[in-house]
Amino acid sequence: MYIFVRKDLPYSQVVVQACHATLEATRKFIKDEARYKIVCLGIRNEAKLEKVIGELEQHKFGYIVFSEPDLAWEKTAIATEPLTASQRVVFARYKLLQADP
Repeated sequence: MYIFVRKDLPYSQVVVQACHATLEATRKFIKDEARYKIVCLGIRNEAKLEKVIGELEQHKFGYIVFSEPDLAWEKTAIATEPLTASQRVVFARYKLLQADP
């Protein structure tokens, strides 16, 4: 499962939005008790998040978008269905989310 979360939010909100997206994707995609890889990637802003959505649709990957009601329903995070190793290659160029120093 890949989590794409906006980095232009306060860091506390980055964490919360990633958790919301993960929870929603788990409800939608996880039907068993198997273990899945979770990778959290930082995305610059909402416009870049939209580009990720286009890429997910191009590859026909299942995903959910989390929009935050307290931020006027802006898109803040995306979570994918669990992905295979060959599917994960698509996201190799994205960087892992890191805490600001």
